[in-house]
Amino acid sequence: MKALSIGLLMLALTAPSIAQDARFVHDSGFRFYASPTTQVSQVNGEVAVLNGLDLVWIINNRFSVGLARHSLSNDIEADRPHPNGARNTVFFYSGITGAYSTWAAPRLQISASALIGGGEAHWREDDTGWDALLNRFERDEEHTTSLVVEPRIGASYMILPWLAVNASAGYRFVGGGKSNVLDQQDLNTPTGAIALRFGRF
Repeated sequence: MKALSIGLLMLALTAPSIAQDARFVHDSGFRFYASPTTQVSQVNGEVAVLNGLDLVWIINNRFSVGLARHSLSNDIEADRPHPNGARNTVFFYSGITGAYSTWAAPRLQISASALIGGGEAHWREDDTGWDALLNRFERDEEHTTSLVVEPRIGASYMILPWLAVNASAGYRFVGGGKSNVLDQQDLNTPTGAIALRFGRF
């Protein structure tokens, strides 16, 4: 009898939290999220911060696909300066994403994902502006269109039914093309990112 009373008491205490967590998992309907992301990696041997945005369609409880774009937001010097004296780099890449996820707990999701796309590196026009040089006669020499592949593993925690925070780690592989701005190996690096996800999960 005493054991039964203790069991009922524990059930009464945990039931509200179980009910609350249950509403964090959606089983049907159109699901999606938009995710502003901040990534830390290396470019040309220096610490690089890239800001980006992911737009993702959640197909089901396991699979999702989307689009992503990431752009360098801090100052990184190029391997070689432009003839006009510009030294800083503009680097960005974008592509399609795919992820396989599993729920480790009602609010905790573990995932393996990958981005496949392309990227470019340019000289920045000057030390104060962010625009890349657009001289078409020099375009083939000053930038490269490269293949970018970025596998990642991560974990997401649902704070609210429409808000989650995600932390992930991966590696950026860049290949193909040739540039006077940066060598390909200067863009291959481990990456770490944190993101907020807004949508319907």
